[in-house]
Amino acid sequence: MSIRNVLLLASVTIVFSFKAVAAPVFSLITELDPGSANGQLINQYASIPDVIALNGLNLESFGPVAPDQSIGGLTYDGSQFILITESDPGGVNTQLLGVYNSYADLVSLSGGTIHAMATLAFDQSIRGLTYNGSQYIMITELDPGSANSQLLAVYDSLADLIALNSSGLHSMATLAFDQSIGGLTFDGSHYYLITELDPGGANGQIVTRFDTLNDLINLNNSFIDAFDTPLAPDQSVAAFTYIPDALITVPEPGTLALFAVGLAGLGMTRRRSAR
Repeated sequence: MSIRNVLLLASVTIVFSFKAVAAPVFSLITELDPGSANGQLINQYASIPDVIALNGLNLESFGPVAPDQSIGGLTYDGSQFILITESDPGGVNTQLLGVYNSYADLVSLSGGTIHAMATLAFDQSIRGLTYNGSQYIMITELDPGSANSQLLAVYDSLADLIALNSSGLHSMATLAFDQSIGGLTFDGSHYYLITELDPGGANGQIVTRFDTLNDLINLNNSFIDAFDTPLAPDQSVAAFTYIPDALITVPEPGTLALFAVGLAGLGMTRRRSAR
């Protein structure tokens, strides 16, 4: 076999050598027709600009949740994933809180511990959940997509969140009447809120950044940008979370170096052949 063919074979073979490494990512869940039996999708993004561009790393089917359940919020508290679902969003039905020890368990909705939460007011729907390093923050809203107000509640522990035993309840500044909250997260420095027009419709999504909890309550943003392209018409943002130490798959450093050597070798071979 010629040197050229050996290098080509090495380049093609080596490029498929990958390893899992820990890296911070944002994870976004979307769902078809919230509250129905339709499926959910989950994807990871390396940065907020990647979220805005919908430039994902790893799209997977999620769950699905029970047919009568819709996702209300998701967060990672440093050791486990917390997912809240509810039946009949905006109605009188119950909320469930699931605790999952790994990302794989979350995606497959397996191996979790499920807790029945205290019941929200009948006209409230859960629209966002995050953990800021010391407290759980949950946002609810009246009649998503309408002009009605949003409430932000602070919980000092997971047990308090399950029991809806809030240590602080705040009325938020009112969103535009055609906006509904799709997800909330905290990345260690800032809060990020995703809102969308006509959830489940073809309208666009917006990412807004807030520097403090008070800024979030008052909707006093330090950054705002619309998604480059809307989600698919039948998709709605269901949850958004930041994972500081997610496992993602990347090429081995040695793989990239050997691949580069292979390409360089191919270039040398071509130059020699041309002489």
